[in-house]
Amino acid sequence: MHSCTLAHASPRLLLADVDGAPVQRRYGALAGLRTDRNGRCSAAGLARRAWLGRLRRALREERFVLHYQPIVSLRDGRTSHHEALVRLSDGAGGRLLAPRAFLPAAERSGVVCEIDRMVVHRVASVLAR
Repeated sequence: MHSCTLAHASPRLLLADVDGAPVQRRYGALAGLRTDRNGRCSAAGLARRAWLGRLRRALREERFVLHYQPIVSLRDGRTSHHEALVRLSDGAGGRLLAPRAFLPAAERSGVVCEIDRMVVHRVASVLAR
């Protein structure tokens, strides 16, 4: 299975369609709701659906915020590079949510690939300037 985690993927892997299938078709089944015998949504299915909506809205409304953390060499104290850290501005009063709050839902629903692409695009824009 392919991974879209930035730490382990090349840009070619991040931007390529796997097996030629669009992201929505590949992960559509994962985003579906779990139902009980009577066709009602389970609590897990409802929670997953709520997060999927929040994440899609956050992507559409550009609510993801990037913070750049310098990586400093212990040898000479110089900044060797920066790490881009993503946060979700979706909390009460504009509070930032840490990745541990939204990444599990993003991974289960397949939205993590869209988030990774958005991060790569924003970082590339910053580097281009």
